[in-house]
Amino acid sequence: MRTKLKLALKNVLQKGGENNQQVFKDKVSFIKSIPKNGSVLEIGPFYNPICRGENIKYFDILSQAELIQRAEDIIENQDLSNIPNIDFVSPTGDLSIINEKFDVIVSSHVIEHQLDLIKHLNMVNSLLNEGGSYYLIVPDKRYCFDHFINESTIADVINGNFEKKEKHSIKSVIENKALTTHNSAVRHWEGDHGDISNNIDKIKKAIADFKTGKYIDVHAWYFTPDSFKNIVKKLDDLNLIDFSITKLYPTRKETFEFYTVLQKKA
Repeated sequence: MRTKLKLALKNVLQKGGENNQQVFKDKVSFIKSIPKNGSVLEIGPFYNPICRGENIKYFDILSQAELIQRAEDIIENQDLSNIPNIDFVSPTGDLSIINEKFDVIVSSHVIEHQLDLIKHLNMVNSLLNEGGSYYLIVPDKRYCFDHFINESTIADVINGNFEKKEKHSIKSVIENKALTTHNSAVRHWEGDHGDISNNIDKIKKAIADFKTGKYIDVHAWYFTPDSFKNIVKKLDDLNLIDFSITKLYPTRKETFEFYTVLQKKA
């Protein structure tokens, strides 16, 4: 089984090259490329898991029952039967509670929420078997509601690792509550990014929310495909992580996310 999985991973990682944009014409194609014949962990599936199958396990901050309740509160007209049983639950998102290893780990729109990006990548790495890969779907800040927020830098990422925060900063809360815009990828691709100038009340509300001391789930990191690639490479060069990017597929026109594969280094 392990040999077959390694061959499957090798075949996926060898595809593409300069023609990466033609390999995965859409999100469904990328998801289908994820090897599922070995052990797989999906982080943060919520109501729409990427992977399904007997070999798939799930990690989330909420249990299945809690995810169903949350979905009922905030989402309309969704099939809640898609919400899977959650094998590993940590309210703080602590991956160290998992006592298994996996051939593949998957996350979609999860990495940008992490308080400490370096810690997250190292925890994922520790849960992977030798030669394992981390498959990610990541929002491109240029084409989603993060458009007006500056890209994260290597200094931001290292600072986040040193701060050892237990909740998102006031800066991140203000950015997400008051400096975000519409989430129409098509409009962003057409150059229509909206207007966030009239946001004094939103800033006041963000400050008030932060002062409650409650954990507020917001984006901590803002990437483009190039900036993500550069940050991962610098972290690897600095020996802060043991991952290398094997594939990175640029954001397709009129969409707001890109796909990438990180491989655990020997």
